[in-house]
This record gives sequence, structure tokens and C-alpha cells, in this order.
Amino acid sequence: MRAAIRFALLTAIAGTLAFAPARVAAQDAALIGRPAPAFSLKDMSGKPLSLAAYKGKVVLLDFWFPNCGPCRSSFPLLERLYEKHKADGLVYLGINGLEDQHPQVMSLWKSAGYRFTPLKGNQKWADEVYGVRGYPTTFYIGADQRTYFKTHVYDETTFAIADMQLTALLKAAKK
Repeated sequence: MRAAIRFALLTAIAGTLAFAPARVAAQDAALIGRPAPAFSLKDMSGKPLSLAAYKGKVVLLDFWFPNCGPCRSSFPLLERLYEKHKADGLVYLGINGLEDQHPQVMSLWKSAGYRFTPLKGNQKWADEVYGVRGYPTTFYIGADQRTYFKTHVYDETTFAIADMQLTALLKAAKK
């Protein structure tokens, strides 16, 4: 997505939600059109999964860990986004950033009925490869495998922003 189109999209989103466009644009200006770092990680059963497998799909990539309060409170909102857009081809991957909490992932995932695909990561890799400094950190990757947005979804306003961002990426993916 070209920068001018993306800025117009951000301006429209900002205007709809009564935010200053510069504030919304500054939120993720460092990510505009940047190729998403490639990865091949294992899911919780040990099966390898790569980002490249989802070329042509829009990916919601969430970095989290089981004992993270803000992560757990964002899950219902991310699940709503996924439910709304999965028929349009949205992929939802969740990378656990703390190795020592891998054993807790599946029990939390199953008990809550989450639908994202949980992957094994670690804090060093998340920081070095994706620049993750805190949890949760969520990226929206376009069908062209570029990172377009980084939006932490924690309330209805940020949900609305994320919804518009994903809608735009999914629409662009169909062209």
C-alpha cells in the first residue's frame, strides 16, 4: 500500500474517531510498508509454521504471554476482530514471548476457547526481530507481507481503529 494511500486511510480513521491524524500516523510511522520480518516458529505441538505460508493473506500477529494481564484483557477484543474478519481470510497468530510460560499456553488457550494459532517464541527473538519492547504488541501484516499497522487493542475505541485498519488491508488484499 503506497504511503499516500495509507496516510489518507489513517486520516479517515482519525477523523472518524476524533483523533488528530498526526497522532495516529505517528503511532506506527516507523512501520509504513516495511517488510514483515520472516519467521519460522513451532506451534505448541512442535509443528513448524512460517509467515511465508500466509503470503496473500492478512495476518494479525500478536505477541503475548499467559501471565500478562493486558494481554489477557485484549484477547476478547482480538477474538472479536478475528471472528468478524476470518471469512475474509484474516489469519490470527499469537506468539508466546516467554519460553518459561510455554507449558501454560495450551491450558489457557483451550479453557478460554481462543481461536488464534499459538506459536512458541521467546523474548530475545521478539525484541531483536520485531522490536517488541512490551506485551502485548500486535502487528497487522498485509497480504504483501509488509507490516502496515501496530495497534494495541484495549478498549472499544482502539477496537474500532483496528477494525478499520484490518478492513482496509483485507480490501487491498482482494485487489
